Amino acid sequence: MSLVQTDYDLANFNTLAVPSRAGHFLKIESQADLQTAVTYSRQNSLKVLVLGQGSNLVLGAELDVLVLKIELPGKRIESFNDNTALVELAAGENWHESVSWCLDQGLFGIENLALIPGTVGAAPVQNIGAYGVELSESLEKLEYFDLVTGELHQITNNQCQFEYRDSRFKKDLLDRAVITRIWLRLGKGDDEQEGNIQYPVLKSYLDEKGLSATPKNIFNAVCAIRQSRLPDPRRVPNVGSFFHNPVVPQTQYAELQQKFSGIPGYPQSGGSVKVPAAWLIEALGWKGKEQFGVKVSDHHALVLTNPNHCLADEILKMADAIQASVWKEFEIRLNIEPRVYPQC
Repeated sequence: MSLVQTDYDLANFNTLAVPSRAGHFLKIESQADLQTAVTYSRQNSLKVLVLGQGSNLVLGAELDVLVLKIELPGKRIESFNDNTALVELAAGENWHESVSWCLDQGLFGIENLALIPGTVGAAPVQNIGAYGVELSESLEKLEYFDLVTGELHQITNNQCQFEYRDSRFKKDLLDRAVITRIWLRLGKGDDEQEGNIQYPVLKSYLDEKGLSATPKNIFNAVCAIRQSRLPDPRRVPNVGSFFHNPVVPQTQYAELQQKFSGIPGYPQSGGSVKVPAAWLIEALGWKGKEQFGVKVSDHHALVLTNPNHCLADEILKMADAIQASVWKEFEIRLNIEPRVYPQC
């Protein structure tokens, strides 16, 4: 059983490398550790922050809370039928390694989500997505531990209230639910099985290489594309995309097209249009620019990097400057993707 530690350094537990310390810290390696967390937080009147690999967080300098580092292990194929398999993954498993493991078992459906940093347990919170695929398309159900009642619950996909980069774990279950396991419904087939290549960049990459759209080829292509565009957080501190891609009404997009030649847009349901935030930021000259000790990546305008290990305040000042610039020029509000804790 893990023991609660105090005044714990979190600099190595967030991929932005923000200097941060937790007043109280507990590794979660079993359900017994979760019960310990409930008892300890109640006895000390502490709020709780759930931490996977810290790949989607901007942390404050001093956190007078109980931080739970989720390290629950395990992965297995629970059942097969003719065309699919149900895979159980524990929350502490590394997401990318889990994607690779599923492919090794001859299972496909999440290969487009390769190389997304973080843990399995964090994936549903964000409803991670990339290259035309979202986690919600494969997730059948999940289990979570309720920090208020001390009980385990299983809920289905529909009960997670998935949306674009969103779920109920950011709403009514925020800081209350600790996801412990998820179950994915994945396809099974041979090496000639074709995957999802509707995303233009992915299709172009495979076409240029003369490769078929097998799950393994897609996996390798996604890894290559991401590595060429996104800095490795182990070398250059970052949380990947720092802003959501904004969605605007069709009428507003039509007006933008008149003012800004070449502005890209992707039609959405309901007559709205998704505009790439990276295009907006790059068009205003932010790519590669540094302010407040924080730098926009040279390779991707959506990525803010923290090479100087600045505090959260400096990172948010940079984000504010970019948001203000985009609003002034395009009248589009950019929303921050990572969670800021504590919320300003």
